[in-house]
Amino acid sequence: MNELPVWLVPPLQSLLASRATLHHALLFSGPEGVGKEWLARSLAAGLLCDQPRENRLACGQCAACRWMSQDSHPDFRLLRPTADEPVAEEGETPSPRPAKVSRDIRIEQIRGLAGFVEVASHRGGAKVILITPAEAMNSAAANALLKTLEEPPRNTFFSVGHQPGKPTAGHRSFTLPAGAGAHPPAGAGTCLGHGPGARRRGEGASVACVFRGRTAPCGRPRGE
Repeated sequence: MNELPVWLVPPLQSLLASRATLHHALLFSGPEGVGKEWLARSLAAGLLCDQPRENRLACGQCAACRWMSQDSHPDFRLLRPTADEPVAEEGETPSPRPAKVSRDIRIEQIRGLAGFVEVASHRGGAKVILITPAEAMNSAAANALLKTLEEPPRNTFFSVGHQPGKPTAGHRSFTLPAGAGAHPPAGAGTCLGHGPGARRRGEGASVACVFRGRTAPCGRPRGE
């Protein structure tokens, strides 16, 4: 994984520092290009890293970090539309793809998480699921996910990326905590999920908004 942009480091460190009380479902909200998926992936890497650095970020060197760089960690799952699955380059063995690709995240994909969610982690630590983008979930998929979020398994974290302004199936259940409406300075992000008013595991909110990014002052998005 490439070096994290400086404006994403503070919210990432803040999230990792509050790991013991971290909400089980996190919503990363912001326009395209601000770094939502980058932050979510870095959080997953930090939660799964075998030897975190002093600043709590993933070391980038251990077996867990190597697996994360290849999206092959046994305790990590990435859900996205099948149409967004990478195409194998020449000489690579292509990953199996469904006969019919879709721009939606379908209920079959959410149901496919059942075995992963219900069993213990392979490495004895956390399990992380990244779903992106939230607006790609159809109604059936969103409802299936929300049932899981209502009864979160222990030490299992869900990260959801969302672009404001795009309709999201089941958006009423993606409840933001009190005070989550503030915007950070342009080009920056603010960690909102575990401060005053943030709702944690078992306190009623399905998803806590932890990062809300904005574009750079020049109007050009920063990050991935």
